[in-house]
Amino acid sequence: MKPTRDQIVDLSHRLLRRRDNYEYEAKLDPTSRTGPRDERFDPFDAPFDETAWYIEGVAYIAGKAGTHVKLPYTCDLRGVDAMRYPTERLVGEAYTIDCSGKHPGEEIKLADVMAAEGKIGEGDIVFVYTGMGENYRTPRWRDWVPFEPAALEWLLDQGIKVLGTDGPSIEYLGGLGTFPSTVRREAEGEPAQHACFDRGVAIVESLANLDKIVGERVTAFILPVPMEEMPASPVRVVAIRA
Repeated sequence: MKPTRDQIVDLSHRLLRRRDNYEYEAKLDPTSRTGPRDERFDPFDAPFDETAWYIEGVAYIAGKAGTHVKLPYTCDLRGVDAMRYPTERLVGEAYTIDCSGKHPGEEIKLADVMAAEGKIGEGDIVFVYTGMGENYRTPRWRDWVPFEPAALEWLLDQGIKVLGTDGPSIEYLGGLGTFPSTVRREAEGEPAQHACFDRGVAIVESLANLDKIVGERVTAFILPVPMEEMPASPVRVVAIRA
């Protein structure tokens, strides 16, 4: 495979130091050396030496920073973390459903997802374009469009392996962001998230540029850092058009 530039679509948000929705801090560390480090050394407090011959980068980053994947360890200490989650479950054919035009808190209905009937199936990655990604890194970044239970169950019944959205969540969490006050609160325990993990379906949140591949069938690569005991990981998501 030798994809051209036009075939490659980056579906990830860039991470900006101290300006992201979740914690992300970075600092240049000119004192880094190979081998054990003094445990008392804090690279975020160390002065930067512009004459240093070698510079190392040090980062403090939340698992849900930027575009990220959430895994079963999020809800269950016996679940699979970012280090052990199978890579083959995060790479494959993908299809993007258009569910844009809804207001924050307005449900994705069964009819919305059934529009993709015959276009998705066993082992597919499904992305849902809601338009909420336009609010990323703004005061309205918590706005999202949730799934009604019947819509989510229908998608899971198709045998998908990943469900992704450009919003920050797939759950009902009324009262956050600019949600209307009439939006009912979800049942405690994040049932949509549990429904996905119970079926072995990973969740990708805060995707970017889904509008560029709506209705297309692409090959998607969702690549987390294989970090031990992390329930979520920032990801670089790339789609390759046929």
